[in-house]
Amino acid sequence: MGTEANAAAGFFCTKVAADTGAGGLVGLVADRVFEDAAPLGVDFPLIVFSLSSPHDVRPAGIERVLTNATYLVRAIGREGGGYVGSQAEAVAARLDDVIHGTSGGTVQMCLRDRPFSRSYTLDGVTYYERGGYYTLHIHGG
Repeated sequence: MGTEANAAAGFFCTKVAADTGAGGLVGLVADRVFEDAAPLGVDFPLIVFSLSSPHDVRPAGIERVLTNATYLVRAIGREGGGYVGSQAEAVAARLDDVIHGTSGGTVQMCLRDRPFSRSYTLDGVTYYERGGYYTLHIHGG
């Protein structure tokens, strides 16, 4: 999954960085976009994307022509320190507008398969995760 994972990381980071307008993702999360986990001490809200289930497409024989890689893409917000849970919902909604139905680089298409929502409390702080499972159709596997 090396090449495909690089394509996915580039796709997500590029899409976020390009959304610079009013209410855009750059204003909401800046460059806080991470693969698998955010580092300790980072500001909120942020975006984390994680590979959930990749699937190679081989129409005939052994040649791989496409990889369908499903990613869990989460906007994460927290309460406390001036943060509120609704930030996660605002980031997730904007992120969906920016990535669903789009392409870029070797990603031929990004489509949301289903939504995702989770909240939990850790050490007295409530965290909110909103987003979805998105399948990237990556050419050139």
